[in-house]
Amino acid sequence: MKKLLLLCAGLAVGLWTASCSGHTMSSFTPSAPMPGPNGSSAILSSTESVPAGWAGTATKAIPFKNFPTGRVPVNMPMRIVVGLYMRDHDGAAKLVRGQHTRGSAEFMQWLAPGAFTAKFGPTASQAASVADYLKKEGFTKVSIEPNRLIVSATGSVARVEAAFSTSIRGTMVNGKQIYGNIKPALVPEKLRGVVAAVLGLTNDYQMNVHLVRSTHQMAPMAAGTPPPCLVVSATNVCTFGEYGPTQYQIAYDAPQCTNKDIARQEIHVTPMWANCSGSLTSVAIMAEGNVSRVLTDLRTAEAFWGLPAVPYSVKKVGVSSPDTSGLDEWDLDTQISSGFAETLKHLYVYDTTSLTDSDIALEYSHWVNDDLAQAGNSSFGTPETLAYAD
Repeated sequence: MKKLLLLCAGLAVGLWTASCSGHTMSSFTPSAPMPGPNGSSAILSSTESVPAGWAGTATKAIPFKNFPTGRVPVNMPMRIVVGLYMRDHDGAAKLVRGQHTRGSAEFMQWLAPGAFTAKFGPTASQAASVADYLKKEGFTKVSIEPNRLIVSATGSVARVEAAFSTSIRGTMVNGKQIYGNIKPALVPEKLRGVVAAVLGLTNDYQMNVHLVRSTHQMAPMAAGTPPPCLVVSATNVCTFGEYGPTQYQIAYDAPQCTNKDIARQEIHVTPMWANCSGSLTSVAIMAEGNVSRVLTDLRTAEAFWGLPAVPYSVKKVGVSSPDTSGLDEWDLDTQISSGFAETLKHLYVYDTTSLTDSDIALEYSHWVNDDLAQAGNSSFGTPETLAYAD
């Protein structure tokens, strides 16, 4: 069934940050302090000790709350993501401030991803040292991201435990194997100051979409029909209703476009996509799972609202997943992101395996390294206390 999503008033798409966020209760409880500035979180708390020859990371232990420390199969494969420290974090922060400060010599002087990496990122030898260590420990599919901030690899539970001096424990919850590291993740002393954190050691702390369906029954509408107002105030003002692209433009005071006909010296009101749209801007939507239906639903929405068909591409990240639980959210994000602007240069859907931290980290890395879209949308979130777990 093709879907056209209408939004309840007040529900907006969040750009750059995780919005529309929600969460479920976790079977683990976070015990790690929040990271301090400049990577100070890599130092373990006073109650934890680091064996000789090892160095701490920001990835802390995740104790089980209600379950015994049950073993997980030692041959179970795990996809891990090792995060590296930037070589010059302070220099990068200074540049970014300058790029957004009028009067600065760096104002709007953008760097391509490769130039930024060369100036501030980890060195090639640092990334190679992490990759070589993982290969030596028996990991496969070892890959270094172009910005050298991430090295990903696949290994069994046994190899993960040995490589990071940790212990992976788990339990079954609703028929699903839930696991996590009950000891902090460590790295060899030679990687001190190189490795910041190890993601992928738990599958319990992960992002969730939080799309709430309206309880109002919607009658079929002809194409182009304005969405209905569901609640009208005593002064005849619509205070709650379904929003489409046009309603969002009004709600956010989007300017009406005008086109001056120089020859006739007249002002003509024109469709927004004619000359003050997002036609020079590309947008990236962060998604996961099976997104094959998204394009069909997007074209249905565009036809309904009389919008031009935006150029559309899917960028695969990681292993494909059959999950379709987030489809309504991805429909919402694509239809409103492009519909609000009425046209875009291009709409990219970055499709990762799951909403775990490790998969999302790879997704963001691909978006940044591809350098295709200036704006990004992430409509998922997690409790802030859990965001520092790894």
